[in-house]
Amino acid sequence: MKKITKQVGRCLTFCILLSSLTTFVNAQVIAKKVTASTGQVVPFLQSKPSTHDASLPTRKYPLIIFLHGGGALQSNDTSLLPGAPVWNLTGWGPMREVGWQNNNLRATWNNKTDTFIVLQPLGPTTTTWPTAYIDAMVKYGIDSLKVDTCKIYLSGHSWGGAGVFNYLNSSSANAKKLAAVVPISAWNTALNSTGAANVSAAKLPVWAFHAYDDVTTSRDTTINSINRLNAVNPQVKPLLTIWPAGTVTPHPHNTAPEYVFSIHAYPFLEDGVLNIYEWFLGQNKCLAVNTLPVAHAGNDTTISASSGTATLNGSTSTDADGTIVRYVWKKYSGPAGGSIATPSGTGSSTTVSGLTTAGIYKYQLSVVDDRAAIARDSMTVTVTSGSPGNAVTFSSLGRITTGDVTQLKNVSTFTLEAHFKYDATVSTWTTIMRKGISLTDRIMLHIGPNDNSIYVMVGNGANSYGYTAANAVSPGNWYHVAAVYDGTQTGDANRLKLYIDGVQQILSFSSSPIPASTSNTNTAPFMAGGEPSCCYLNGTIDEVRVWSTPLSAGTITAWKDKLLTSCHPNVANLVVYWPLDNDATATTATAALGTAYTGTISNGSYVESDQVIDTSGCGNAVTVSSSGRITTGNVTQLNNASKFTLEAHFKYDATVSTWTTIMRKATSLTDRIMLHIGPNNNSIYFMVGNGSNTYGFTGANAVSPGGWYHIAAVFDGTQTGDANRLKVYIDGVQQTLSFSATAIPANTSTTNTAPFMAGGEPSCCYVNGTIDEVRVWNTALSAGTIDAWKDKLLGSCHPNAANLIVYWPLDNNANPGIATAELGTAYTGTITNSSYVSSDQVIAPDGCSGARPVFVPPLEEIKQYKPVTGKVYPNPTEGFIQLELNSSIFKPVTVNVHDMFGRSLYSHKTSIVKGFNRISLNIRSLPAGVYIVEVKDGNVIMEKYKVLKQ
Repeated sequence: MKKITKQVGRCLTFCILLSSLTTFVNAQVIAKKVTASTGQVVPFLQSKPSTHDASLPTRKYPLIIFLHGGGALQSNDTSLLPGAPVWNLTGWGPMREVGWQNNNLRATWNNKTDTFIVLQPLGPTTTTWPTAYIDAMVKYGIDSLKVDTCKIYLSGHSWGGAGVFNYLNSSSANAKKLAAVVPISAWNTALNSTGAANVSAAKLPVWAFHAYDDVTTSRDTTINSINRLNAVNPQVKPLLTIWPAGTVTPHPHNTAPEYVFSIHAYPFLEDGVLNIYEWFLGQNKCLAVNTLPVAHAGNDTTISASSGTATLNGSTSTDADGTIVRYVWKKYSGPAGGSIATPSGTGSSTTVSGLTTAGIYKYQLSVVDDRAAIARDSMTVTVTSGSPGNAVTFSSLGRITTGDVTQLKNVSTFTLEAHFKYDATVSTWTTIMRKGISLTDRIMLHIGPNDNSIYVMVGNGANSYGYTAANAVSPGNWYHVAAVYDGTQTGDANRLKLYIDGVQQILSFSSSPIPASTSNTNTAPFMAGGEPSCCYLNGTIDEVRVWSTPLSAGTITAWKDKLLTSCHPNVANLVVYWPLDNDATATTATAALGTAYTGTISNGSYVESDQVIDTSGCGNAVTVSSSGRITTGNVTQLNNASKFTLEAHFKYDATVSTWTTIMRKATSLTDRIMLHIGPNNNSIYFMVGNGSNTYGFTGANAVSPGGWYHIAAVFDGTQTGDANRLKVYIDGVQQTLSFSATAIPANTSTTNTAPFMAGGEPSCCYVNGTIDEVRVWNTALSAGTIDAWKDKLLGSCHPNAANLIVYWPLDNNANPGIATAELGTAYTGTITNSSYVSSDQVIAPDGCSGARPVFVPPLEEIKQYKPVTGKVYPNPTEGFIQLELNSSIFKPVTVNVHDMFGRSLYSHKTSIVKGFNRISLNIRSLPAGVYIVEVKDGNVIMEKYKVLKQ
């Protein structure tokens, strides 16, 4: 390990001088010294609670040991006299906060206030923090002070952060002494594979911090340490906070420990959620490993600008082994405006008011359990200039009626779906949907009289039906119901299924068995919400859907809260669809999404509805025609590589008589990386050639035309044996491979300068289908990671996010010739003979708002306001900025530059055209710092970026 440079040392010395001017150290902070096991004398500062000596022997206190940074702070002077080097430590770490709290460094967590003992040793002039010094602090605390051995916490900054990692690398016994560790801006020494194993075995909580723009110590040291720990799949997942560029001021390295420990200045370190002392108190190595809470921010909602108020409801959040003690709401995207009534507190719900500008507002809920673990979820409030979504409410004898839906006659399968709410327990039958002429010739979905059960009737010559237990639903609440009929199955329970809010119900059945098909004579009109002479809903209905196929449980759950779109996997089987949003014609239920049955509304009217407001069901993919492909430049990370992973979703249209390219980077048979569908037999070939034609391949018919597949091809040349070096996963399942006669090489070629392609090649082998979510990694992904993320959009909390080199989500149909690089990757692709289409692949969110807080800082902060998207580069910049915007419309806009205090520094009016736009800015005259660049349409911010001027 190299010594810290003089320049860094001078910087540290300067920061010490600054910090000493504002430090108020109580006389109870004392300097002491002990002798380490190596014989070295260890000077240190000590702060103990004012109650320490007077408290009972059984009273124990948590202990924080902090290791300072290097440079001018290091010293071999062991003097304790005033002005001695040990006293310079008062301006650093938790000892700085000690002075602000009158020598009683305390925090309250879970209704209990604890006061910390703090020990800060003075490190010698050596390249590595001696582990013996840390051991000496632990031993001294246990032997001489009333330390709670279940609550010993180790932290360090810069050289001290490296000291934390080094201590964990040294032995598993070291890790087991501690309750938690907090490395900050670690310098040059990372957690190695041994240290990761030690931390995992000790079930030790780790929270690491680093500023993205720290030029003194590389953020990669911290990021790689956490990635290495995640790679061993520890039971206690580490936390990583990477502060975005420009956040840690005035110095992204030297100021970092203040951002962690100085709660008088930064009272809630974790994004306004909790501070480090609260987190420390939640970590106790004598307790069982904590089960993380689960955050639920509630359903997305749509409101009108005239209302301007929305409810934020986290009441369905849970904690399996404890309680949720704090709910924190924060707006993170959207137009200006909106005030959260209770941003942080013990109540699960609050309101946001002042949403008077139309747009999409995104809110994040952070929940914290009694062990100080954080879980996150988000929700969207869509504010419309008019009314939100609609539904139809009924009065006496109300209903929606259409003609004879012939797709329900003489059929063996169908599904009925709707959202409904009824106002009171019913004393007679209450119709949700019906098509019936008699008890023995009907299809009906009813609420049963008096007991709030649900009945599904399918009569064909007999009165046959299934029904739920009593009180399956109750008045005053919205429910989604799906009744699935499949007469091709055997047994009543297989032929008739009912789902309420996505949960399958246990049904009882009539004495007459459920028939194998519906009646051929049922010519009655289809109705929803009531009947002509009785059984009206006395409530509200929304999103009426009839399908000619039995929907799967997974499809029902995935789409029950979404408006239907063309990427629904069963869209070809949709026969009736009434979204019920057409209040322009109050007596009509308009047929939508290509369906033909328009309904007539009787004794009903449109009202606002917050049901089914998620419109995000369809992403995009690229369909590839003859000689089609996506091409980027030479992906150099695939040259001379010992590890990589290729991933994509694909669908091809017919069995191929020649090779079909999924991905490739190749110059010849013996110098190539390829992932192909083999000719004629639908097998998958994975080729890695470096001097010879080497490959592995699946059995025949591993895939087949017309279906979507996720594929992951993993190369790991550090392993021995073909089967360990080459692996293929289809839909998360590892395939058995056969191999070529020549062994798979240990690394890829150094001479392969061919461009990377997906979906085809210039002159042959195009996929003749569709491709989505192309991903290339410079590491070998684990089977668990592949399976966990195959159906999700990628996010920054992916355990291998730092290894991602190509990522094309293929959702950028604003520019159909471009496959935009996402998530920090740099390789944008050019799309040839191909076009964007709707896709139902990878529609799950990335999960990064889940239980572990991970912040990967894009230098540009893109606000979600459509129809304009874009990016800014270079960032950081020395003065010149390129702003690239993709717009689906022509639009006059204003480009503004503000400083971090909101002061306007530059404003320029221009127009953007439909398609690609580039706007150049010159901020060379501005001093170094962080600036906000925004693109506005009137008062609405369409795009917003944070830019670092160097």
